[in-house]
Amino acid sequence: MKKILSVIAILFFLNSVDCVSQEISQQSGAYDFRGIKLGITLDEFKDQARSIMPKPFYDSFRKKTINSNIQCINQSPEIISCSFWSDSGRKDGVTLGDTVSTSYGFEFSKQLSGEKYVLYKIWIWPKSWAYESIYAGLLQKFGKPKLIKSENLQSMGGAVFKNTISTWKNKYSKISLEKYYSDIENGSLEYSLSDYEDFIESKKLKEKIKSSFGM
Repeated sequence: MKKILSVIAILFFLNSVDCVSQEISQQSGAYDFRGIKLGITLDEFKDQARSIMPKPFYDSFRKKTINSNIQCINQSPEIISCSFWSDSGRKDGVTLGDTVSTSYGFEFSKQLSGEKYVLYKIWIWPKSWAYESIYAGLLQKFGKPKLIKSENLQSMGGAVFKNTISTWKNKYSKISLEKYYSDIENGSLEYSLSDYEDFIESKKLKEKIKSSFGM
């Protein structure tokens, strides 16, 4: 009897994990970056991204019009990262506040839906001095952050800097803006699906349970 109840409980858990997969792939309330919403598919991104890509311009030296294109690479069998590249072979930047960053990526995973690649993270590393202007833009669009955290960072030279991390969060997603990230020159802006890490852990646990019970 106990074994039967255990199997029923496991089947209920596995079904709940599948429900999480469906919920994540349909997150209409997730945050967006200039209209590019977390949770959209890779095909939808390719259609919508034209609106935020650099406009074509005429290169007088090469005597031709330079266009921007979407370039996507496989970081792993289930992760794809996309960015914008010009015809000249250079990576196009993304404008944020008072700065332009060429360190960024739109990342997609099949692990969220099982079939289609879904946008689960957008990351950008802007210059740290642009923090205030980026914060102002996020404040105007999304309102006050849910959490503001401050911490002291010390440089290799011994100077102390006050780092600020502002976080916006709703049911489906979050935005994290950090003034200093890899060093005092660069900050970090990240849009992500809130349940992504939990979902991945659930998938791992699901496979472990299946294996343990020979399912």
